[in-house]
Amino acid sequence: MNKIFYYIRHPQLILLRVLAKFGFEKRHRAGFFGLLCKFDLPHSTCVFQVGASYGQELDYFNYSGVETCICFEPIPSVFEELSKKTKLYGWTAFNKALGSKKGLDKFYLASNQGISASLLKPGTVTVTYPHITFNDFIDVEVDVGSEYVRRFASAMVVGTNPVLYLDTQGYELEVLKGFADELDSFSYVYTEVGYGIGYEGAVSINKLCTFLFNRGFELLDLTLWGRSGEGDALFAKNTLIAGR
Repeated sequence: MNKIFYYIRHPQLILLRVLAKFGFEKRHRAGFFGLLCKFDLPHSTCVFQVGASYGQELDYFNYSGVETCICFEPIPSVFEELSKKTKLYGWTAFNKALGSKKGLDKFYLASNQGISASLLKPGTVTVTYPHITFNDFIDVEVDVGSEYVRRFASAMVVGTNPVLYLDTQGYELEVLKGFADELDSFSYVYTEVGYGIGYEGAVSINKLCTFLFNRGFELLDLTLWGRSGEGDALFAKNTLIAGR
């Protein structure tokens, strides 16, 4: 009955589910909700987006029925635009990076409006994508995600199936470590992945899979689309897919 009521409130999800069943779900960075439909998984209404950039995916989140969205973006000028957009939906944004420990760190700025910017020093990304340059850096505040899970615990109740949505240019493992035991509060992790060569010290797909497997998450989908092995991966809590 709860599922029926939810589809009445968000009829666009019926179309997503139908398209997913026939293999027509969008294969881009915002394909998370299409994958939930494809695998017939519980819908998510709570998003923690780390590396939210200008908020390019917020419209998609809203259209897909997200009720709570907490965004993180460390570049001040980019954050200004993100903050304006989150306010339109009554959501929240923080001008911070997330990692495994608190402090100030060097953040390498990218020429493509900051989309490829990272806490990690650029590696082969400058060879694979020569049009992207990294000529400057800023110091940014790095925080740990566990504090924000506790802060927004009331929005992450049973039934919201929160997703940790990551796009941090190889820094994903450090972000995950910063959530510590609070990582258990998430039903899904949807993250950009790679071979671990684009940036110095970037995590590889294998290491990321191992870490999340040991934390009770299983890999359900992996889509590689980049020139050097970049892609997106969906992990789900094993308790959600047990017996499937």
